[in-house]
Parts: sequence; C-alpha cells; structure tokens
Amino acid sequence: GPAAEAANCAGAQDMYWEFHGLLFSGELALGAQTYQTYAEPLQLDVNLFAECVESQKYKDEVSADFNYAGEIGIQSTPTFFINGVALVGAQPFEVFQEIINLELAGQLTE
Repeated sequence: GPAAEAANCAGAQDMYWEFHGLLFSGELALGAQTYQTYAEPLQLDVNLFAECVESQKYKDEVSADFNYAGEIGIQSTPTFFINGVALVGAQPFEVFQEIINLELAGQLTE
C-alpha cells in the first residue's frame, strides 16, 4: 500500500531501511503527512520524496509484490525468508539465530 510505496521512495534516496524502521516504530499514524514528517530527520530531499509519493511511482511494483505474497500464502507482515525458510511475524533475534544456525549445520530441509 501507500506505506510500502513511501518506503520505496525513501529507498530511491538510499534510506529504505531507515524509513521502514520509522514506519514500524508506530509513533505516528500512517498517512501522507507522517511520511513527510519521517523524511525530514533522514535528510531526504523532501521535494523529490513528495513528488515520488504523490506520483505513486512504485504502486505497480508494490502491488505485484503484494499479489505474489498472496499467491504463495503470505498473509501477514513482517514475513522473512532465511534461505527459503519462511519466518512469519515479528520474532526475537534468537529465533532468527536458531534458524540460521540450523541452516548452516544443514539440519533444515526445504
């Protein structure tokens, strides 16, 4: 949706993950004004960012990603893939570490 489009616009200025982190901080309700507010501390070119968001430059890309996720059964965010293993929802670091260690040890099968 619009939040993902805004994150891609931030990504065009190499600030995707920083912007993503602010979105998931939950400090402000999602919306056009919030996206602009978050753009400032990241020192984005706010005019370029606003133009990108308003033009919906990444709408098709985001829709395609969303549709693909639905097709393979992903219905919640966040969903992470670690070498093909899906990890759904916000998980503590230890869970990621365990899956990565099992993968490295060759103990997980696709």
